Amino acid sequence: MSNEDYNTRAVDSPVQGCPPCHWFKLTLVHADRGAPRPSWWPKEKLKGYPGEAFRLQLAGTGPSQKLDGGGAYRADHLPGGDGSVHFDQFYREIEQALQRGRQF
Repeated sequence: MSNEDYNTRAVDSPVQGCPPCHWFKLTLVHADRGAPRPSWWPKEKLKGYPGEAFRLQLAGTGPSQKLDGGGAYRADHLPGGDGSVHFDQFYREIEQALQRGRQF
C-alpha cells in the first residue's frame, strides 16, 4: 500500500494521520539473577513463558492475546500511538506467592 492510499486529509486540515507502518514485539523471558538458585528451584532453563495470556491496549490489535510457544508476540502494520501491556495472571501468581512468604 502506498502513502497515496492514506492521503485522505481534508484540504483545509493541517494534520494527516500516519500510515500504519509501526510494529510491536515483546518476549517474556526468565531473568538470570546471576546468583545461585535455592535447591527447590527448577533446574530446567525454559526459553520463555509460552501461552501466557496478556491484555494489550494498543491501536490496531485485539484486547486479549497469548504469547506463542517461545513466549513472544508480534503485531505489524500498526498506526502510531502509545499503549500498554498487562500480564494480569502472571502478576497475580507472583503476588500470591509473595503473600505466602515465598522468596524469589
